[in-house]
Amino acid sequence: MIAPAAPPPSLLEAIDAFERGRFPLARRLFEEAAARGDPFADGYLGILHWLGKGGFHARPEEATPHFRRAAHAGDPLAQVNLALAHLAGVGTARDETLARDWLDKARAQNFPPALHHLGRLAAAGRGEPVDQDKAQDLFRKAAEQGYGPSMRAYAALLADRYPVEALAWLYAAASVAADETALKDAQFLAARMRAKDISEAHRKGRALARKLAWAAQANACLPHAPTEAAV
Repeated sequence: MIAPAAPPPSLLEAIDAFERGRFPLARRLFEEAAARGDPFADGYLGILHWLGKGGFHARPEEATPHFRRAAHAGDPLAQVNLALAHLAGVGTARDETLARDWLDKARAQNFPPALHHLGRLAAAGRGEPVDQDKAQDLFRKAAEQGYGPSMRAYAALLADRYPVEALAWLYAAASVAADETALKDAQFLAARMRAKDISEAHRKGRALARKLAWAAQANACLPHAPTEAAV
């Protein structure tokens, strides 16, 4: 697999403004970049439309054309957002087959959110028989890139049979992904475990966190898919 393309340097100022919540500035910079034909910028404009930021009203139907243009240009984040919009039937027609196709395209770029959402589909049996082994494998691959939601999902599938390993993943998620939900899940799981096992999970979690720190840092600039809440 190949890594997804990084946003070009010309977009760094716009992305920084987006991450800092300076949405009017981000909108202006993304619109200028989109006018130059930058697909990443078009994808972010879709996010601003979806969230109703930067002076836009929250209108998914105006977001999805941006996602679609960026997705066709190969932007994996836009591919995931468009896929989730199709899964929910929000802002576009509901089409699970097309949604899976877009997730597969983003997966081909080894994009962690795509792996994660394909794992969710396998676990839920949407469009295929329930396959927990497949879901676990997909969550693991995204978790090994430091993607917080997948680290939690992978831990959840491990918890019954391998609680020490599950707790280690939760501790690592809380550390490298600053995931407060992972910390709460860890506290809940630890309450049912022996002190010796908790200590071992802490040790393994620290080792995982050191191993995954670089990957989590690389993923830190990826906004959570705004369409996810609609699925």
